[in-house]
Amino acid sequence: MDNNFDIPGLTTAEIKKLILQCLEDNEVHSIPDIKYYLSQKSSKRFTLGQVSGAISQLATLNLIAKTGRGLYVQGENYRNEMKKLHITETNEAEIRDEGKKNFNEQTEFRRQIKKCLKESAAELEKAAQNINVLELMDLPDEETAFVLEVKRLREQMLKLVEKA
Repeated sequence: MDNNFDIPGLTTAEIKKLILQCLEDNEVHSIPDIKYYLSQKSSKRFTLGQVSGAISQLATLNLIAKTGRGLYVQGENYRNEMKKLHITETNEAEIRDEGKKNFNEQTEFRRQIKKCLKESAAELEKAAQNINVLELMDLPDEETAFVLEVKRLREQMLKLVEKA
């Protein structure tokens, strides 16, 4: 029995890089086209869920754009982001150097995000202190729902601060 678990899998980062390479020809590509491209460029295994997740992330960044159901092309940010990301064939030393640079940039990014989230959570807390819980019962349902949503948002922000 053939065991595919012996074959290492593609990471999401690798899948995203390959998808961007696939779309470099400025043509419209379907999901099956992209999956075929991935299988031709790498012997590593991947799942449709990984491909869907990578496509979703790339579309969110506007690196790729959806032209129809399951059809994709380069997005508006593709060229600019490619320049920033320096997605090229590199040797191992360049990859290590780039990894160190990306780690330092990520650390600074995380520090900035952590500071922003802490400050925003503190501002939300200040605003929440002005709300009388008893008055919430007299507010319309939409207002009460909004206040509860803001509370959940603040809690999520604090969880992100812990992760950062």
